Amino acid sequence: SRGLGDVYKRQVDNTSFVERSLENARRAKAKEDWEECEKYYNMVEQYEPTNIEAIFYSSYGKARMALVDSDRFKREQKIKVLKNSISVILICLLF
Repeated sequence: SRGLGDVYKRQVDNTSFVERSLENARRAKAKEDWEECEKYYNMVEQYEPTNIEAIFYSSYGKARMALVDSDRFKREQKIKVLKNSISVILICLLF
C-alpha cells in the first residue's frame, strides 16, 4: 500500500506529450492554421513555460488571427501580446 507521501514524490514525465504538441504546433504553423498553432503552442507552454519557440509562436498565432478580426481593439491587444512575448524572449536570450 502506498502512502500519500509517495503520491507527492512521484513526478509525471510529460516529455512525450510536449513533443507531440510541438509536432502538431509545427504542422499547424506550416499549414498557416493559426488557431491550431496557438492552441498547441499554448499546451507546450503549460508544461515548459520557458520554451522560447512556444512563447513566440503562441503569441504569433494569436497575432496572425487578429489580422482578420474586425474589432480594432482586439487586434491591438493581440499585437501587444506578441510584442510582450518578443521582449520576454530577448530577455531570456540575453541572460
